[in-house]
Order: sequence, then C-alpha cells, then structure tokens
Amino acid sequence: MLQINKVELTNFGIIQGTNEFLFDEGLNIIQAENGKGKSSLVQSIEMLLTNSYEGSYEDYLNDKSDKGNATLWFTVDSKKYCISLSLKRGKSGVTTERVLYDSEEKELALGEEAITYLDTIIDPTLTRYSLIAKQ
Repeated sequence: MLQINKVELTNFGIIQGTNEFLFDEGLNIIQAENGKGKSSLVQSIEMLLTNSYEGSYEDYLNDKSDKGNATLWFTVDSKKYCISLSLKRGKSGVTTERVLYDSEEKELALGEEAITYLDTIIDPTLTRYSLIAKQ
C-alpha cells in the first residue's frame, strides 16, 4: 500500500520559495484559504506519481522563478522511495528532470524510465482513481 510521507515544493504553481508538507498515516485533510497552494500540492502529487498533468510544464513553474522542484517521499510495503521533478525555464521553454531514488538515495531510474519503474512499484490505475476526488 502506498503511503505518502512528505512533499516538498519549490517555486511550483502558486508556491514561491520552498514549502514542506508532512503526511500522517491514513486520511489527511488539506485545508487552507484560497490561493495558498492546495491545488499546487495535489497537482504535484498527481504529476509525480502518474505523470499526468494538464497543459505544459511551463504552467507549473512559478511565474516569478526560472527554477522549481517537486519532491515526494513515499513508502510502499515498508520500502521507502523518493521521486523528484526539477523544472528549469530556458530560452526554448521549460526543461525537466525526473529522478526516482530508493531509501538510501541511490538513483533507481531517470526521466521516463522513472515513470516506468514507478509503475512496477505502485498500480498506476489505482493511483489515478485515488486522485480523481482531488478537489
């Protein structure tokens, strides 16, 4: 079973700077005023776990920054993992780098291979259905 432990967002969506979100085991309720980053948080989780997103990566990089990052720490069947997505704005648009690590910060997969590897760890269909009721 997938347990999200922590998400760290830097210049992602509406979030400027770095914000860390800690999750407890079981149900977590995210509540805040409008414009505080709830949607950015949920979108980052969906993007990191399923590679599903609307628009382009440009839409997820904060307008006031040229670099951003979304990192998710999670546990599956007592094994700990981390997946990170870096965004960088350049002359030709936004480039990305996705990396999946194990609990010892050993790189398991890079780029699209990280998504393929992730699909062997968690059921992508179940994850997508779990995120349907996101808002």
